[in-house]
Amino acid sequence: MKKSILSLVALCAALPLCAFSFLAPSHAASDRRIAGAEEPDTVVYEEEDVWSADTGEVVEEYTEDGISSICPFDESLLTESQLKDGDFELKNSQDQNYSVQFAFQLFYLSNDKPSDSYVALVNRVMNAGMMKPGKDVKSLDKIAELRWKDAKESYQEDVKTAGVPFNHYYRTAIQPAWKSNACGGVTTYSVEDEAFTGGAHGMSWQYCLSLRDSDGALIGLTDLFREDCLPKVFELIGEKLAARPGASNNTDVWLPVAEIQQPSAEDYLNRAGGVEEYGGKFYPRPAVTSCGVLFSYQRYEKDCYAAGAIHILLTNEEIAAWRK
Repeated sequence: MKKSILSLVALCAALPLCAFSFLAPSHAASDRRIAGAEEPDTVVYEEEDVWSADTGEVVEEYTEDGISSICPFDESLLTESQLKDGDFELKNSQDQNYSVQFAFQLFYLSNDKPSDSYVALVNRVMNAGMMKPGKDVKSLDKIAELRWKDAKESYQEDVKTAGVPFNHYYRTAIQPAWKSNACGGVTTYSVEDEAFTGGAHGMSWQYCLSLRDSDGALIGLTDLFREDCLPKVFELIGEKLAARPGASNNTDVWLPVAEIQQPSAEDYLNRAGGVEEYGGKFYPRPAVTSCGVLFSYQRYEKDCYAAGAIHILLTNEEIAAWRK
């Protein structure tokens, strides 16, 4: 299959509006309609939606320097992947410089349609970013539609409250990264999510989730490690956090330990399935890679915002004696 390139210009915190672009398949359909015009006391918005049909084209993965630089993704999985993507924008007709934007790229392993477990994964991730989470739906199109609806409604409510226009931006990208024989067969997906809703900068999340092939269940600590060895796993993570280049010296705030603070029920990563509780403490959910087991810490969990996501890899050699 012929390669094409999917390119993005990432969210820029220093600018009021972040530009971005997508190379959409030539068969993409678009429409234009007015939203909110029926209420005379509201701002009239102009909406543009661009959807692409499922395509068998191979598209290069988009990822910032991070997970794939620690353990390269299995490129053959993209060769086998289909793509569902979309690019939406709702503009304020009184000032075209302001809008809400939502883009998504969903790569799934199938020659026909996405598996139920993949759809459930996408549903979980996109719901995590919603102000008003939707229902458990079974269609990628419907999930994206609900995510976009939530983004529009949240934006319009915020603009009405503030009394001045501004920008919102959202992006979600999910792709298969590795397959493994662990736990009877596992597929690990890379997830990149970002949102800008005002302020000095936006927020982004970069992590992986591993699904058991047989039933689509999320893989956790006790699926991969013997429980009597988990203290050694946590100790090694702490050592690597402390020894990483650029580690924060402010250990009173950011402790170099494996656990993270207990998340709220509304916490994005908790809702997305990226947090696991064990022994009364909370940890990033482990992800199975071809290089070992990965633990991803998000911004502010172990360092300041500028440090970005922090990925700790326990190599296959380091953990061989602790695995189930």
